[in-house]
Amino acid sequence: MTKRSFIIDTTSLSTARPLLDNGFYAGTIVNASVEGKEGKQYFKIVEEKVWNKDTGTREPTGDYILSGMIVFGVALTSKKAIKLLQQDEPRFFGNIFLRFDKETYALQDNIPLGQLLNAVGLGTTNFGEMVDFESDEDIEVPEELESIPDIVSKLNALEYGKQLFELVCQAINNQPVKAKIIKQVSQDNPDTQENVLDRGSSYAPFCGVLPYEDGCEEDLED
Repeated sequence: MTKRSFIIDTTSLSTARPLLDNGFYAGTIVNASVEGKEGKQYFKIVEEKVWNKDTGTREPTGDYILSGMIVFGVALTSKKAIKLLQQDEPRFFGNIFLRFDKETYALQDNIPLGQLLNAVGLGTTNFGEMVDFESDEDIEVPEELESIPDIVSKLNALEYGKQLFELVCQAINNQPVKAKIIKQVSQDNPDTQENVLDRGSSYAPFCGVLPYEDGCEEDLED
């Protein structure tokens, strides 16, 4: 019998993914968008819900408001992260929820958004002046929204907001940053941990990134 010249060893396979220690890692913002896969819309008109402390639930008020979200990824350029995770561009994802005043449609104060724009040097950029928009009194009204008061104004405000944040996403894409990566219990398996982009807490919200520092991707130990 001819002796085999190859071998497959199944005795030393990994049982869990390697994890980064909590810390900041160089990266680049990628795929920032106001839409999800297959055109899923993150900007929409929804029924307002408020927290009822007596029932411990969020209950509808009957009013309809503008709601939005931007999503983004951070592709790590940290040499330490790339080596440990054995990936060319380890990616982590974040999102920022946007709320608008239900009377004026103005954007409500948003700490993570302010942090993100400052992290990439765009905190003083007036994106509102960059939007080329004119209200359309004949804007198409979806059938399911026809009964909502002042729906034409709401839809125009929604379209304006979407266009503005499309400009924001274009501006932050490909910007270098330092991403804060942390370990947390996996949502899919409570017995394991996973790395995620740190989003802070409801009391101390965080966008997950800080300004880039020259050469911070050169973090491999000698």
